[in-house]
Amino acid sequence: MGPAMLMTRSQMAHIVDRITKTFPELGEVRKKVLLENEPSSYGLLKENLMCKIPPESTREWRLLISNSIMAVNEDVNMVIADAPGMVEDMEANLKIVDFFSVCTSIICFVLGLF
Repeated sequence: MGPAMLMTRSQMAHIVDRITKTFPELGEVRKKVLLENEPSSYGLLKENLMCKIPPESTREWRLLISNSIMAVNEDVNMVIADAPGMVEDMEANLKIVDFFSVCTSIICFVLGLF
């Protein structure tokens, strides 16, 4: 994991403003991006939030965390991806696909004997 920094939104807005004044090309690109994407506050774009959750956490615990984040953020465009939940669902679906694959293989083998 790389270096991290904790700051307030106003501090981050000040840093971004100084950088855009120092590099005019970046300022022009930032203006275009702000026109296409609605900034949240202080003229800052919404990026992403990643939460590291212990591997032994249950689905209910992960849903509780994601619902809490959604309640605090209050953004209709927010997407929350539960990676461990997706893996669990995919493994369950693959068991069904494997079962039908085995059944199809057996039927094809039996029909091939005639």
